[in-house]
Amino acid sequence: MSPQRRKLLMLVPPCYRPDLPNFSGKYQFISDKYSGYILCRTSSEFDGLTLGGFVLHALALPMKYSVLQKLKNIVEVVRSGIALYRDRQFDLIISHDPLTLGIIGVLIKKITKAKLLVEINGHLLEAGFLKQSGIVDRLRKFLYQLTIKWVLRNADGIKCINTTLVDEVQPLIHYVPVFCFHDYVPISLFLPSSEDKDYIFFAGHPFHIKGVDLLITAFLNLSQDFPGCRLLIMGHNRIDLEKYRQQASLCDRIEFLKPVFYDEIHRYFKECKFFVLPSRSEAMGRVLLEAMASGKAAVAARVGGIPEVVDDGVTGLLFESENIPDLERKMRLLLSDYEMRRSMGEAGRKRVETCFSEAHYQAKFAEMVESVFSDSGMAEKQCH
Repeated sequence: MSPQRRKLLMLVPPCYRPDLPNFSGKYQFISDKYSGYILCRTSSEFDGLTLGGFVLHALALPMKYSVLQKLKNIVEVVRSGIALYRDRQFDLIISHDPLTLGIIGVLIKKITKAKLLVEINGHLLEAGFLKQSGIVDRLRKFLYQLTIKWVLRNADGIKCINTTLVDEVQPLIHYVPVFCFHDYVPISLFLPSSEDKDYIFFAGHPFHIKGVDLLITAFLNLSQDFPGCRLLIMGHNRIDLEKYRQQASLCDRIEFLKPVFYDEIHRYFKECKFFVLPSRSEAMGRVLLEAMASGKAAVAARVGGIPEVVDDGVTGLLFESENIPDLERKMRLLLSDYEMRRSMGEAGRKRVETCFSEAHYQAKFAEMVESVFSDSGMAEKQCH
C-alpha cells in the first residue's frame, strides 16, 4: 500500500482547543501522505472536526479521575477505536504515551490486527515520582514499569523525543524499532522579535517538576541588583499555588499569570528579555522551541532532552539542574548583556528553522511510519 493511502488512528490526550495550531497543525502537515482518525477527549462541539485528511472523534472529558472511572474511560476509547476500524479500517495506531493510551493501543491492536506505534514524550518514571518515596509510591512505580514494558513489547515501533529516553527504553524491549526526533511545534507561527521589555518569562506546569521554586529563589537573590526587571510565571498549578505565592511574596515584581490558549501566548515570548526553564525533569521542552522561534535566548536546566534543544553558549545558557547559584549566575549574565541576548536569540531562531521546523517533523514522521511497515525496519538512535 502506498504511503498516500495509509490510514492512521491517533490516540491523543485530552485537549480543550483542538482547533488551535499547536494541535491541528500537525495533522495538516502530515495529511499530504496520510489520513485517518483522531480519538480525543474534548468538547462535543469539536466532534467531526476535519484537520487536513484527519477527522476528530470527540469523547467526553472525564468529570473525575477515580480508578473505576479510568477503567471505564479505557473501555470507552477501545470500543470507539474498534467501531472505527469495523466501519472504515486503519493501518496503524499511534498512542501518545505508553501508559493509559498505550494500554488502549495494545487492546485495539490485538482485536484489529493493525500495527501499533507508541510515542514516549516524557520521562514518566522519573518525573512522576520526584516528590514521592513511600512504599505505596515504590509499588506504583513498579506497576508503572511493568505496564510500560508490556505496552512497548507489544508495539511495532517506538518514538522517543531525546536520546536519553532511547537509552531508558532499550532494556525494556526486544527487537522493536526505536525512532528519535522532536515533537511537533508550529515554529512558523512565532515571529522573531527584537522587543526587550522589562520581564523574564516562564511558562509550564506542574510547578515542582518545572523547578518554579528554584526560579523564584534565584530571582529573589538577584532582584535588588536589577530593580527594573519583573518575573512572569505562567502555568496551571491549582493544588499548591499558594505555597509559591508565599515564597514570592518578598518581591512585588514576581507575577503569577493564568494559562492562556495557544493563540494568546505569542506576545509573552515576543516581548520578554529571555525565557527560563529550570526543570527537574524535561523530555524536550517545547516552550524552549517557541522561545527560540521568537528570537529569544533561553536559560534552562541541563537535564533530559534540553541539551539536545539548547546549544549551550550559542542559543542560550544551561545550568546544572537544581543548582540555584548556577541558575542565578546564568540569569545575571543575560540580564547584564543585551548584545548576548540578541545574538543568542538570532542563533536560536536559525536553529529551530534548521532542526525543529514543521517540514523537518513531517519528513521524520513519514520515515518512521514507513519503517514500521518495512520488513527491514531496524532500530534507530538518531535525534533531530
